Amino acid sequence: VINEIESQAGSPDDWIELYNAGGSTVDLAGYVLSDNSDDHRLTLPAGTSIAPGAFLTVDVATVDGGFGLGGADSARLFAADGTTLLDSHSWTQHSATSLARCPDGTGALRDSDTPTKNAANKCAPLAVPKVAINEVNSDSAPADFIELFNYGTEAADLSGFLIKDNDYTRTDTIKAG
Repeated sequence: VINEIESQAGSPDDWIELYNAGGSTVDLAGYVLSDNSDDHRLTLPAGTSIAPGAFLTVDVATVDGGFGLGGADSARLFAADGTTLLDSHSWTQHSATSLARCPDGTGALRDSDTPTKNAANKCAPLAVPKVAINEVNSDSAPADFIELFNYGTEAADLSGFLIKDNDYTRTDTIKAG
């Protein structure tokens, strides 16, 4: 996944950090990084891989065929076929720091506390939304359900929140949006 984005003259310039949340090494040869323009495409070279739980940062503005990331732009990651979009994130203005997933590899990208190139992201804790479990039905066709209720006064973004029962090996992540 795209794990962190520096779009405002980082070190040494704009960069995109990838993170492998999986359990095995991923061969990234031929994968493509791009901004919001199909004319700006950077193909990762042979021998590029990322180990489980590891970071790989590509300085997109300083390599051959590179590109800069603007104030209103996107970072996109394509599979080696060059057309299958694996991950993307768009923004409307530069972050004062960087855009990062907290914790690494999960959740929505948001402003970090400080850029952490090739290291675990640092983000301030999010405010806990005022949401409660309102109803549970475990004997329902076609599927069981859990109803959540927002008792706050503002919309609650639950993207990336986890739902678990008493068996912690069964976990569902609430999708973005």
